[in-house]
Amino acid sequence: MRQLLLLSMLLLPIDAQPAEPTLRQWLAERQWKNRIVLLYAPSANTPELRQQRQLFSADRPGLDERDLLVRELTADNLSATDRAYLSRTLDVPETGFQALLIGKDGGVKLRQSSPFTLKQLFSTIDGMYMRQQEMKKSRR
Repeated sequence: MRQLLLLSMLLLPIDAQPAEPTLRQWLAERQWKNRIVLLYAPSANTPELRQQRQLFSADRPGLDERDLLVRELTADNLSATDRAYLSRTLDVPETGFQALLIGKDGGVKLRQSSPFTLKQLFSTIDGMYMRQQEMKKSRR
């Protein structure tokens, strides 16, 4: 048995990379640390996705100040596991653009099929109890 285990370890590729975490795992690792904007689109060239990138590039410090991470997901690059998680758990339709704001608690706080404006996104976040506590704490 011991020899079989040793042999199997020797047959593994030396440069084997750990598998990339699933979307569920990625979100779980960031829960209570970051707010997440998930942007789902059929492809990287979807007009709404390009527009959202442009809007977010206008105020990177504002995104950082709110502990906001942005993750783009395109249908042509998703695993079956991530596609199922988006569809079943996050209720994201398989077609068209979808933007979701996920709070630090892991709940979906805002969802729409068009890009978020910074004003809309920031006012939603700034109205959250946890964000108000963060702002009070930073003023001290």
